[in-house]
Amino acid sequence: MISKEILTTGDAAKLCGVTVKTIIRWIDQGKLNAFKLPGRGDHRILRNEMIDFLKVNNIPFNQVQQADPDNSESAQLTKGNIANSQPRALIIDDEELMALTIARTLKREKIDVKTSNNAFEAGVWLERFKPHIITLDINMPGINGFQILKGVQELSTSQGLGIIIITGIPLREIQEKINFSDSQHFQSEILEKPFSAEDLINITKKLLNKFYQGASHD
Repeated sequence: MISKEILTTGDAAKLCGVTVKTIIRWIDQGKLNAFKLPGRGDHRILRNEMIDFLKVNNIPFNQVQQADPDNSESAQLTKGNIANSQPRALIIDDEELMALTIARTLKREKIDVKTSNNAFEAGVWLERFKPHIITLDINMPGINGFQILKGVQELSTSQGLGIIIITGIPLREIQEKINFSDSQHFQSEILEKPFSAEDLINITKKLLNKFYQGASHD
C-alpha cells in the first residue's frame, strides 16, 4: 500500500510512471486534487486523493507499491531498460473492435502493443510505455484527436515517434487541419479508411525502420 499520508509531486510521478511535469499539469488542469505549501508553492497530494485518482483513471499502481520499486514495469521503462526489447506500438481508438483488429495485426509482426480508448490514458501510456509508433483514429466521438496530436507534438523524446493517423475524413481536409511538422523526432503517415492489414503493416514497417533500431523491418 501507499505508506505516506501526504505525497509530493515526485511521489505521485513515480506511482503513475510519468514525469513530475505531467503531474503538475494534471493538477493545474484540475484533474488531480492537491494543495500548496504556505510560503513555498510546492504541491502536496493527500494519500486518499491519489488512490481515488489512480482508480478513476484506471492507472495500475499495486506493482509500484512493492518493497523493490525498481522491479516494477513502469520503473523498468522509466530507467530505459527497454533498448533491446521488441518494438512498441500504442493504439488510440475508442472502437474496441477496431483496436483489437489493429492489435492482432501488429502482434503478428512481433510488436508489443498497448491500447487506449481515451486521451487521458493515452497520455499516461505515451510516457510510461514509450512507444515507437502510435495509431490514432482522428475522428473519435467525444475525443479530440487533433488535440492528442498536438500533445504528441509537444512530447519530448529522444527515441522519436511515428504517428499513423487513421481517418475516414477526406485527405485534403485532414491535411488542412493538421499542423504537424515532421522532423528527426516525429513522422506522421495518414491511413485512410477502409484499409487492409497489408496497408497497416507497410506503413508500420516504414515508421519502425526510422524509429526502432533494434530490428530490421525491410
